[in-house]
Amino acid sequence: MIAERRVRHLGIRAPDAAGARRAGLLIEDALRTASLPGDGGELLLVRRLRLPAFGAQASPQQVALGLESACRATAAVAGAESDDARLARASAVRFADALEAHLALTTQLLGGRPARAWCWALAVPGYRPEEGVRAGLRRVALSLARREEAPVALACWWDALLAAGAAPRLLLALGADEAALLAARVRARRGALPDDGADADARRTLLRWVRTTFPPTDARRQLAESLTRDAPAGPASPPPEDIAGTAGSAAATRPPHALGDHRPGAEPGTKPQAQGRTRLQETAGPGALDDHDGGRDGGRSLPLRESGAQQGPPPERPRHRQTPHAAAQAPAIAQSEEPDGGGAGQRRDLPPAAVAAAQAAGRAAAPADAAPTRRAPCARRPDAPARPHTLALSQPTAAGGLLFLLPVLERLGLPEWLDAHPQHAATLPVHLLGHLLHRLQLAEDDPAWRLGTPPPPGEPAVAAAAWLAACRRHLRLQAGIGPASLCLRPARLDLTSTHADVWLGMDQIDLRVRRAGLDLDPGWVPWFGRVVRFHYGPRPR
Repeated sequence: MIAERRVRHLGIRAPDAAGARRAGLLIEDALRTASLPGDGGELLLVRRLRLPAFGAQASPQQVALGLESACRATAAVAGAESDDARLARASAVRFADALEAHLALTTQLLGGRPARAWCWALAVPGYRPEEGVRAGLRRVALSLARREEAPVALACWWDALLAAGAAPRLLLALGADEAALLAARVRARRGALPDDGADADARRTLLRWVRTTFPPTDARRQLAESLTRDAPAGPASPPPEDIAGTAGSAAATRPPHALGDHRPGAEPGTKPQAQGRTRLQETAGPGALDDHDGGRDGGRSLPLRESGAQQGPPPERPRHRQTPHAAAQAPAIAQSEEPDGGGAGQRRDLPPAAVAAAQAAGRAAAPADAAPTRRAPCARRPDAPARPHTLALSQPTAAGGLLFLLPVLERLGLPEWLDAHPQHAATLPVHLLGHLLHRLQLAEDDPAWRLGTPPPPGEPAVAAAAWLAACRRHLRLQAGIGPASLCLRPARLDLTSTHADVWLGMDQIDLRVRRAGLDLDPGWVPWFGRVVRFHYGPRPR
């Protein structure tokens, strides 16, 4: 995806009008082809740039090289860490993304400091410092609403207002039509955001004020109620029938062969329990994630339910790597997923014989002192802020291909399935990526953990494992690559609340990935809640 580059004012000195038109075309072409900072989610604002002189016979490449040289000679200051006086003197200002620029302007407005630097009118179109704080907040809100990442950006910005006690000032500054527009953009978000860490008393106080100030039909009240959470967001316990078809009940309109389901069916006359024992023995070999492009079939795994037709991505449990940690964890998960009680309280997704065999195999394979070599961080670090906006900037990661799974999940029908099962929309994508990272035993300080969290034992773990099995099968059949080979590649990661930019070296170009179209820029992914872009080459400084 080509980075968006805009020139607000262009001045050209030329001997005649034809030369000026020719120079304008050359500069326009150079802006498209030059390697400039500000690619990806980063926002770079340049006040003035003087290009070296060039003749009418100059090529676009020469003009592009001159543009790159002029940009390298321009020192940019960090907009989120500078006061207004320093920003006014700077020749260039950079932000991690557009949301950071809006948050920085909001901080200045709410702090009573005048925001008159030249960069604010470029970062927030329509902003005028003489209008005051309320009008400034209104301009910021409408500017965010025009962006593609508005469903998440507006929610993050609202949290900042809520923490500062300025949410009522915004609501009073908005008109009914503007509030309806913002509410529509917020409702476009799929699923809930993580807990914002805001004070519960502040949320309740705001909601009481909103409900006593605005009638129920007022768009401003609807906007505040949709953005303010009464309690920390968390998925409700899904009904059993939703998990029974975890990886494909919503894709029932598609035939199984469209998803690459070539799992052999049960032979006539075979009892369900005997079939379950047979497949359990088949999955006792090496882990499917550690295939490294071998010829093994990655599609065989345990079925979630032995009776009833399944369509779409079949819910399966992937084969686990036979390490002491994996062998010890598998029966623990199986046991935690049993409902309380006996008889009908056996696991819904596996026959009793298969559960007993899995528990016995795990006890036999796991030594008493078995322990994982690397610990997967399942919770937010205690020293981290409640929701840091800039999560990682140019940090090295060993899982540079993790987000190549997003196009695979799109093709398997995950967005439609999440629409039909909204109780999973907030957690399943994060749990699926976290489950894969846990299986790959990624180091706990890797920034890729910001994208996923291992699911808790029980139904979330079953759902994540089922979709990962469907991804593995699709990758094997369509691209000839396994999840481990796809994801484990060095890269640098730029990660904010709204953007994820992956910078891979030229030596990481993989023809299997290219032919399958897995490294095409997804752009704004609504069900993932971020703008995702892939870059090959060094990250511009």
